[in-house]
Amino acid sequence: ATRAHMAAFHLSGSASLVEEVDKRLLVVLRDGRSIVGTLRSFDQFANVVLEDSAERVFVGPSYSEVPLGLFVVRGENVVLLGELDEAREQAAAARRVQLEELLVQVGRPCAAPAGPCREAALLRALRPASPFQGDE
Repeated sequence: ATRAHMAAFHLSGSASLVEEVDKRLLVVLRDGRSIVGTLRSFDQFANVVLEDSAERVFVGPSYSEVPLGLFVVRGENVVLLGELDEAREQAAAARRVQLEELLVQVGRPCAAPAGPCREAALLRALRPASPFQGDE
């Protein structure tokens, strides 16, 4: 095939995300968070819509996931985006623990009350305080 012929089939930028629709992806955000979910939609600015998404929190070799549901990510916040390898995901499942266990591992046990905001309270206890908090 000629170079001109191959260039006609090359997709650049966010158009190459077409191949990733309906696949399970890991998206790393500018603030360091890792989101996993099924890519449902995207646009020319690399804004993405993830279905059945969860924030994946790592502590050493262990990790936990906090369900997010349908999640929209602005393209400017995406640092890395890639397809998850299902075989590796199944192998890593043994390292998945409850969020409370991660808090104990880092020495920050948290007794958040049961309810719809429990995961958010546990995540706040796990994350270090932002140096920008209260600078408004």
